[in-house]
Amino acid sequence: MKIYQNPFCTFFLFIIISAAPVNAGPKPLEGLDAYIKKGLSAWELPGLAVAVVKGDDIILMKEFGVREVGKESPVDENTIFAIGSTSQSGSDHLRHPKN
Repeated sequence: MKIYQNPFCTFFLFIIISAAPVNAGPKPLEGLDAYIKKGLSAWELPGLAVAVVKGDDIILMKEFGVREVGKESPVDENTIFAIGSTSQSGSDHLRHPKN
């Protein structure tokens, strides 16, 4: 049996193998929807909005539930939520930054 060694064929085969999809493992946000819906029920929240940001990229932006208890208007990208006590953690971070 004669084996042909052609650098172009080797390079072409390398390109094909490199372009093949790679199993990236588990999806980091898999199951997040179910977890959030379970939390809505457990905490008796009518609705909420979630954003996952990595660097400068928005990875996920999604709304869940309704705007008010007993109403049918769903939470959407224009829903305004009360800030509540969330500013306390932000101001605490500014007073006591962790390096």
